[in-house]
This record gives sequence, structure tokens and C-alpha cells, in this order.
Amino acid sequence: MVIRWMDNSEVTIATNYDTIEPMVTVQRFSKEKKKKVGVPQPLAFNNYNRYMGGVDLHDNGVANYRIGIRGKKYNGGGRYGSNVWIALLSMPGNFIAS
Repeated sequence: MVIRWMDNSEVTIATNYDTIEPMVTVQRFSKEKKKKVGVPQPLAFNNYNRYMGGVDLHDNGVANYRIGIRGKKYNGGGRYGSNVWIALLSMPGNFIAS
């Protein structure tokens, strides 16, 4: 079921668990009345807001405060980079000639 509801902006949610009914009354600020008024909200949105708040806050924090420092990749350096097998096989005393 896909449900669309008009909060401050249009919000859409898809669910296979919740329903629209019963409608729940939530408080929203009205610019015209200059105070909070009761607005009907579908049950699916109410449950989402109740149980998913921590996950949304974490996702928001990760998106807003990305760490910009990346470590340098270690490739081993030297003649063969990080390919240890070529380095070992090319050592003197092995049967493979360099």
C-alpha cells in the first residue's frame, strides 16, 4: 500500500504492514491561527514517526557530518608493489628466472 499525506510538504510512504485507518490526530503549527492545531494523520505515518526516529536521526547525522579524511592505501612499495608471490618467486635460489 502506498500512502500520500500532506504535512509541511507532500510525504509518501509504502508499507505492507500498516493501514490508513484509524486516523490519528497530531499537533501542527498553523500560520493563520498562530497556534498549534489538530491535524488528522494516517496510522502508518504515526507508527513510522514513533518507531523510526532514531534511525532517521542517525542517517541524517551521517549525511551531514561526513568525515573527509581518507587514509593512504598501502601497496607495499618496492619493485613489485603488493604482489608478494612475484617477489618471493623472483628471489635468488628459486627455479623461476627473473
